[in-house]
Amino acid sequence: MRAIVIANPESGKPLIGRKKWRFCSIIEKEIFNAWTLFTDPEGERSPESLASFAQKEGFHLIIVRGGDGTASRVVNGLDFSKKVPVLAIIPAGTGNDFAYALGLRYSLSQNIEVIKQRKVISVDLGVVRFSNQERRFVNTVSVGIDAEINNMAHRLAPQLRKVGMFRFAYVIAALERMLHRLNFPEVVIEIDGKKKVRGPISLAAITNSYRYGGGFKINLSARFDDGILNLCIAQPIRRILIPYFILKMKQGTHSTSSVFSFYSFQKLIIRSETALPFQIDGERYPSQNCIEVSVLPKALKVLVP
Repeated sequence: MRAIVIANPESGKPLIGRKKWRFCSIIEKEIFNAWTLFTDPEGERSPESLASFAQKEGFHLIIVRGGDGTASRVVNGLDFSKKVPVLAIIPAGTGNDFAYALGLRYSLSQNIEVIKQRKVISVDLGVVRFSNQERRFVNTVSVGIDAEINNMAHRLAPQLRKVGMFRFAYVIAALERMLHRLNFPEVVIEIDGKKKVRGPISLAAITNSYRYGGGFKINLSARFDDGILNLCIAQPIRRILIPYFILKMKQGTHSTSSVFSFYSFQKLIIRSETALPFQIDGERYPSQNCIEVSVLPKALKVLVP
């Protein structure tokens, strides 16, 4: 099996100098016939471009070293009208929620063993359309205060990385966000062309797996291979109660609160007169007035423990 490693050197603990050399030497030693390429944010060495190259060159396996955002960008470089390589993930990002939901952990040696075992499953992908664009996602799309927190977490990550706290970026960003004025936009959410949810919200979180945002167990019933996506809507939350609900969402016990409502769907539309803060797999995007989300059942093959 021909394998290519698409490694984001800026994810998590950056691969700089001797760390980059050591990573390459381990990969070459442990994974037969693997070729390692390091990404740039844009251009010919972007994750999308390298994934497209790997598919055209007939690689059977793409190994992604990075977070959910890097995996998402790799998936968006693939042509799903043709044979798609199997994806393996070496989680090294800020959140790693999709990888953790697959059973992977932050250990290079453990993930190399997963790659060697070659246990393949098929998982769903999401598709989000907005402003004449279309993007696939591996784990999550959300609008509202959590997208604002995501954006803040990315701004804080470089400083937190220096002091060894980048894994807590989302929690720290959430606590920081509560110091500012909260926005509760009015939305209309259409679910599978039938049910409509109207009113002000704190957030609307769509996930493929049960977790997002660096370990928040937001949709406990979500499964990445059931042909549906899951939605959690939070009504406006008083500032003083934010830490309480952050803890509840981290533990996955928020489902008992009347503040939250849950839905599963295959197609969903969110509209608002107010442009909504917006994120895809932890990557920042401009605020949107309308997004459409749908599911591609079992569209991607991945390696799992």
